[in-house]
This record gives sequence, C-alpha cells and structure tokens, in this order.
Amino acid sequence: MHEFGHSIAGLGDEYAFEEELIPLYPHDIEPWEPNLTTLVDFHSKWEDLVKKGTKIPTIPTEKNKMEVGVYEGAGYSVKGVYRAFQDCRMRTNQFPEFCPVCKRALTHLIDFYIEVMAQGPRLAERTDLPSPRASFVPLPQNISQNTTN
Repeated sequence: MHEFGHSIAGLGDEYAFEEELIPLYPHDIEPWEPNLTTLVDFHSKWEDLVKKGTKIPTIPTEKNKMEVGVYEGAGYSVKGVYRAFQDCRMRTNQFPEFCPVCKRALTHLIDFYIEVMAQGPRLAERTDLPSPRASFVPLPQNISQNTTN
C-alpha cells in the first residue's frame, strides 16, 4: 500500500534518515507532494486540517498521537521537512492506514478521475479543471530541455 500511495497519489515518503548526505528537499522550496511541507507554502497543504491552537511545528506526544499537526522529520530529512501525522502508511509500512492528509490526497485524485470518466470526450474541451495534484514546483526558465550537451 505504501508504494500505491507513491504511484497513484504522488505521496512522498514520510520517514527520515539520521545521516542525510544531500537533502532531497531544499528547505526554501515547497515540495510538490501533498503530504510533505517545508512550511514555505503550508497554507496550500493541510493547514485547514490542523486544529486551531496546535503548535507548528508540532511536538509528538501521546496526547496528540492521532491528531493532524506538523511533525518534523519527513522526505528523508530529520530537520526542515514536515509530515502531517505522527505515523502513517507513508512513514512506516506497519502502520495500518494512511493518515487523514494522505487519505484526502487519494480521495481528490479518485474524484478527479471519476469526473473525467463522467464527462467523457467532452472533458478534453474544458480548460477549467484543476490538476489532480495540489501543487508543483515549476522548473526555472533557464534550465535546458536538452540534457545531452
């Protein structure tokens, strides 16, 4: 199911390595994966699912074990990349289910494709539909498309 989360909904890994040689996620850019944040654009992620008064970043405790927060340690980084839940199927394969943020991302994607199926050929003519992914990081304009130089 963990790999399903990657391939179907574009979910990121929520675990961290103690010795990260090269950070995969620069801390000044918001990750495109819906379940990871560097807090650069947290408003576009799961901010709406965090209870009012929850500290950000959220310190893991037994009391908030099953609450959405902003827990540090995700995207292979111990520091600077955050996940929404203390544990989730995208963090440990032993956890029995996806967290609320990952469930929402999966639901949004499924709803998107249900809409595509319902609209059929007429959908290709529409330009107002959102992308199935919540956000992305555009490539800088000066990057060459030709990588064989």
